[in-house]
Amino acid sequence: MLSRTPKYDPRVAEFKPRVQINRLGPHRRFSMQHDSYAMEPQFMRERTVLRDHAPRIREPAHRVPVNILEIAAAHKIPLKSLTMVPCVCTRDGVMIFDEYIKKLRDVKSPSPSYHSSDRSSSSNTNLSESGSGKVIMIHNLSPEVIKDVNPLFMFCSAFGNVDRIKIMFNKRDTAFIQMASVSDANNIIRHCQGLDVWGKTLVIVRSKIDNIHLPYTLVNEDNEELNLTKDFTNSPARRFSPKFEKRRSYICTPTKMLHASNLPDSFDEAEFRAALDPKNNQIVRMKPMTKGNFHMHIIECVDTSAAVNILMFKHLMKFQGNHVRFSFTAATLPPQGELVAYEQ
Repeated sequence: MLSRTPKYDPRVAEFKPRVQINRLGPHRRFSMQHDSYAMEPQFMRERTVLRDHAPRIREPAHRVPVNILEIAAAHKIPLKSLTMVPCVCTRDGVMIFDEYIKKLRDVKSPSPSYHSSDRSSSSNTNLSESGSGKVIMIHNLSPEVIKDVNPLFMFCSAFGNVDRIKIMFNKRDTAFIQMASVSDANNIIRHCQGLDVWGKTLVIVRSKIDNIHLPYTLVNEDNEELNLTKDFTNSPARRFSPKFEKRRSYICTPTKMLHASNLPDSFDEAEFRAALDPKNNQIVRMKPMTKGNFHMHIIECVDTSAAVNILMFKHLMKFQGNHVRFSFTAATLPPQGELVAYEQ
């Protein structure tokens, strides 16, 4: 019975290397058979010559390209420290494989739950602020209060410059907000995440889209224009122009306290209160910030929802020739019955 020999037997003569290195001396470096040296590829010749002249680099030669070895030898870099690292070619350039996998896992990480009601939870805040986009999504809005983009623009402008706003046509309690910068988007997420207004809890997440597209103006069955998408890039109502960048230091979380500025020199407080609260059910009291200066007042509302409504619908209202400005403030008024410092 015949025995089958292996198909590739290294002992067979035809599998022996055709180019052999002669270690006896530099004057006869190669022993060639049938002039096989001329048929070898150029990179094999370079590697053979390099190994002959510098035998110390034979150990990493099977892992590192020859040109890298030559550069390392010229700069006196330890050759044993050289190694091959797997990399990935991306649109941003070459990245190390481990860093690319880490970045890929961060992109595919799940977004925070829409039903989170813990406002002080740092994990949800870190997840929502880890993105780098300028577009955010605000859920749980009140369609009865916000019927177009203008009140929402006044509210979001208290935390940064707003470029575009889009309210979803089939889901009016959700809106896209495109801010002028990533830091402005982070301000809304940081200060308004979990805010309780109109009996609901706002949920804000980073959107996957980069820009809000501007379609034509939508019209309903009653031919009533619905301004659900609008561009505010050139709006004069933007708060934080380059001239007023210092106003960013006063950004704070919405509370029931409001700061009113640009008031006329002398005015009737009852008239001003009636202009802000016609039904007399939103404002508790108001006082000037300094004695004899009526340009700025601190207004205490019944709750946060009342303060948000006044800022949305009364910001930049014209009162006795002046456009009154409203913003959220961390200042407080003394309890009822106590005198402030200048009254004492």
